[in-house]
Amino acid sequence: MVRMEWSVDEFFNNGGTTTFIDRVAGSLGIHASTIKVVSVYTGSLVVNYDINVDDPADNSTSSESASTASTSEAQLAEIKAK
Repeated sequence: MVRMEWSVDEFFNNGGTTTFIDRVAGSLGIHASTIKVVSVYTGSLVVNYDINVDDPADNSTSSESASTASTSEAQLAEIKAK
């Protein structure tokens, strides 16, 4: 969840969920298709979203995937803390 000091109108006038997803994906270095906006509602402006991380056991390069996932999770935690 991210809380922003924007109105819902400002959020959607500035690209809405597409821009939000692109910026989060770019900040985390992940593909935008792994992020899903679950809801957007007022109260400052709250955006709930999920990031889908592939199961490392399903990949032949599991150590690389696990490392990328933990790096992404750390970056996400840093963004949420701000």
